[in-house]
Amino acid sequence: MAKKINFSNVRWEATIGEFSIMDARKDVGNMLFINAPTLELDELARKIYNSTNEGIILTEEEFSLMMNTLLQGKAARYSLIKALRETAVDVTADDIRDFEEQFKVNK
Repeated sequence: MAKKINFSNVRWEATIGEFSIMDARKDVGNMLFINAPTLELDELARKIYNSTNEGIILTEEEFSLMMNTLLQGKAARYSLIKALRETAVDVTADDIRDFEEQFKVNK
């Protein structure tokens, strides 16, 4: 199922027991970009890096690619990966259509 995720508003455990809100667009985008052996991952990195404050819709495949890349890499801490999982919300086809209409998203 597709996921809506707002990378500009991620609540994560920055230090043990201390949570904060972070704008993770540049961090996650760059982590994916430096580990991108394929055009698909490069494009996903740019999509996340350039996303708006309203968030973006990731297909199931894009979300899996992002999570697998972050899990395999050494740049992302577990607390960030966990926060991204918790921030992602399942969306239906109707939700996607409404989001695209509301924010004039071009495919």
